[in-house]
Amino acid sequence: MALKDAPGAGSREIVAGLMVDLDANGDVVGFAIDQAFGKRDLTRIETFALPAVSAAE
Repeated sequence: MALKDAPGAGSREIVAGLMVDLDANGDVVGFAIDQAFGKRDLTRIETFALPAVSAAE
């Protein structure tokens, strides 16, 4: 799912099965959930805080 109209420069796995796409500045531009259909209730997704990371990590 894209959150921002910016090209991704890298990805980081936050927890097993949750990938966050980052731009060149390290800002979140999207995310992907592996096999989301069978694993998660996606009717409501909330984020309180994501760990600070840079695109170089």
